[in-house]
Amino acid sequence: MTLTLTRHADVTALLTDPRFDVPTAPPAPHGLAWLRGAVSRFSRGDRHTHRRGLATALLPPAAPLRAAAAARAADPRATPPDVPVTVLAAALGVRRPVHEQVARMTPGYFGRVQTGLSEMDAAVEDLVAAFGGERTERVAAAIGLLVQAHEATAGLVTRALAVLRQKAATTEPGSRHPHPVGPIAAILAETLRYDPPVPTMRRECLVDHDHPRLGRVAAGEVVVLDLAAANRDPDVFTDPDRFDAGRPNLDQVLTFGSGPRACPGRDHALALALGTVEGVLSRG
Repeated sequence: MTLTLTRHADVTALLTDPRFDVPTAPPAPHGLAWLRGAVSRFSRGDRHTHRRGLATALLPPAAPLRAAAAARAADPRATPPDVPVTVLAAALGVRRPVHEQVARMTPGYFGRVQTGLSEMDAAVEDLVAAFGGERTERVAAAIGLLVQAHEATAGLVTRALAVLRQKAATTEPGSRHPHPVGPIAAILAETLRYDPPVPTMRRECLVDHDHPRLGRVAAGEVVVLDLAAANRDPDVFTDPDRFDAGRPNLDQVLTFGSGPRACPGRDHALALALGTVEGVLSRG
C-alpha cells in the first residue's frame, strides 16, 4: 500500500518532521549511480548539509541569469525548454551544449526509469567531462543543478507559455494585451501552484511511530507527498481549481518544498523561467 499525503497542512508538517527524510542513494564509482550517490538530494545529515552548501555556493546571481535567459529565448531558433539548462550551464563554466545529455539522464536520476542505464551512464560521464573530467562532489552538485533546471524550471516555462497561449487565444482580437493574465512573475507563481512541474516528493520513515494521518508507519516505508493536491487544498487556496495569478497567498505554494530541504535555488529557477518567458514574448 502506498502511503500518500494530500492536504496542505499534512504535507507541510511532514516536510519538517525529523522522523522522515529523503530516500538515500549509496556511493558508486561512476555514471548515474555515482551522481545519485554524490548529491545532496539523496543524502542525509552532515553529508546533506555539506553537499547542499556546495550547490548553493555554485549558484550564480539570479539577475544575470534572467537577462541571459531573455536574450537567448528571444532568438527564434532557441527552444524555450532548453534555455534554462543552456544558460545555467554557461554560468557554471560549461563551454559546450549539454542540454541533451541532461535530458537523457534525468529520468534515471529521479528513479522513474530503470532501463537504458548504459545511455544514462554515458550522459553523466559526458557531463563530468564538460566540468573538467573529475568525479567530485562539487561536479556532482553542478550536474544536480542542471538536472533541476531541466526537470523543474523547463517544465515551469512550458506550462506558463501554455497558459499565455491559451489566454491569448480566448482574448477578443482588438483587445489583446502582451500579458493577458497579469504580470509574468505572477503567472509563474500561480503556474507553480496550479500545475507544478514536479508534482510529488518522497520521504522515508526513519523510526516506527504512529502518525496522526497515516496511522502506524514503519521505518523504511516511503510516503508520497502529493504537492499538486496540496497546492489545490481548498482550506488554503480559495476556488483552487481556477487559475488566478492575482491570488494573495501564493507564498504558501509547496512546489519548492518547505523546511530544511526547501529548494535553495528557488530565486534562480524563477529568474531563469522569467527571463525565458520574457524572451519568447519579445519575439512578438
